[in-house]
Amino acid sequence: MDQNRTRSEAQSQPGKEPKPASVSESLNRGKDAIGAAAGEAMTAAAADLQAIRNDLNSLKDTLARFMVQAGGEAARSARDVSSSVAGQTSKLRTDVHTRQIRNRK
Repeated sequence: MDQNRTRSEAQSQPGKEPKPASVSESLNRGKDAIGAAAGEAMTAAAADLQAIRNDLNSLKDTLARFMVQAGGEAARSARDVSSSVAGQTSKLRTDVHTRQIRNRK
């Protein structure tokens, strides 16, 4: 029996008290409320989980781009160092050769 209907029936019959809801009705309303709350919690949890998945995918993509850029920078730095060392080695060889020629004279 609906509690609102019980109240309206009591209002239409002056002098009568509204009947309290039965234990069964109270349990059913409680069960329905718990079910609704659980459903809302599941929906919110699913949305939060999807947001976390999206964030992780975005982070993965960002990290992949960073690794590509970092790899490119490392390769460039290695080439620069190699070129610098080669240039210094060539200069040192020239200097040594020049000193050897001077020492022979």
